[in-house]
Amino acid sequence: MFQDQLGEYLRAGRDLVSGPDSAWFWSMVQVLLIGFSVWFIAKQIRVQGHANMLHALFGLAGKWSGDRMLESRMAVCAASKEEDSEKRLDEKHQRVASFFEDIGVYLRYGCFTREAIWEGYSYYIEHYWPLLEERIEIYRTETGDDTWFENFEALYREMRKVSKKKGAPTNRRSDGEIAQFARGELQTVPRGVGSKAP
Repeated sequence: MFQDQLGEYLRAGRDLVSGPDSAWFWSMVQVLLIGFSVWFIAKQIRVQGHANMLHALFGLAGKWSGDRMLESRMAVCAASKEEDSEKRLDEKHQRVASFFEDIGVYLRYGCFTREAIWEGYSYYIEHYWPLLEERIEIYRTETGDDTWFENFEALYREMRKVSKKKGAPTNRRSDGEIAQFARGELQTVPRGVGSKAP
C-alpha cells in the first residue's frame, strides 16, 4: 500500500514537471528564479554602495587628520581667540570650509548617508560653521557671490536636523562652547604641526 501511494506521488510529480500541463510549473520556476536574481543583484549593488561609501569616508578621515588640514584647523581655532577686525577668509580658513563644502556636495548627491556623516563629523560641523560663518558671509559680500560654501551651510542645517531626530542637542553653539571647542582643537593638534611650510 505504501509503495502504491509512493508510486502515485512520483507519477504525479513527473507529470507536474514533464507532463502536458507542466507549463505553469516552469513559468512559476522562472518567475522565482528571476525574482531571486533581481533580489541578489539589488543586494550586491547595495553592498557595493556601502563599500564605496566606507572607502570614501576613510579617504575623508585621512584628509581631515593630514598635516595641512591640522595646520589649517589650528589656524582657524587660534584666530577665533584673537580680535580680527577684517575677518578675512584666508587660505587656511578656506581649506577647512572647503573640506566641509565637499562633504556637503557628496551628501547632496547621495554619496553618503546623513547618518554616516553625522556619526563622523557632526561635532566638527556644528562648531566650525559658527567659527567660519562670519568670514564666509564677508567673503560672499566681497565677491558678490552668495553661493560660496552654500553646501557647507546646508550641511550644517542637515546635521542639526539629524541631531534633533536622534535627540541630541540642536541649539546653536554658544560663544563659550565655541571657545571651549577651539581650545580643545588646539590641544588635539600634534606638536610640530603648523611650524612647517604649507
